[in-house]
Amino acid sequence: MFMVSRLRNFILSLALALSVVCVPASADSPCQSPTVKSVPVNITTLTTTQVIAGNATQAILVCSFYGTWSEATSGTAQLITGGGATCGTTTVNQTAAMVMPAATALFDFENGASSLFQAPLNAATPNGVCIITAGTTVSITGAISFVQQ
Repeated sequence: MFMVSRLRNFILSLALALSVVCVPASADSPCQSPTVKSVPVNITTLTTTQVIAGNATQAILVCSFYGTWSEATSGTAQLITGGGATCGTTTVNQTAAMVMPAATALFDFENGASSLFQAPLNAATPNGVCIITAGTTVSITGAISFVQQ
């Protein structure tokens, strides 16, 4: 009887501790809000491609980038932010050049309820989000989810 009581108390204590630790993301988490948008990504050229246009009054918080990479040889993809059609003004590297394999591969970059990065707010030259691709050939099909606030 004593052991059953101690076991029951232990289980109740553990359940209480887990209920405190395992709290779901709050509504204040930008990537959990109902205002999350998604844009398709379809890149088949080796260049810098703007995937989210800049906004002079709202910052862009990128929540996730996912899709399929297909290439006969390995190549790279890099996320940057900056002003202009190819993010060439006030450019900030948001990721390193990510090496993609010589194959077809799925990828998924996300950070749960938090954003991966934020395109800095710049009223003079609104900062967008671009992807730089390099290699021999490239095919990226997927989507980027983001919030503007």
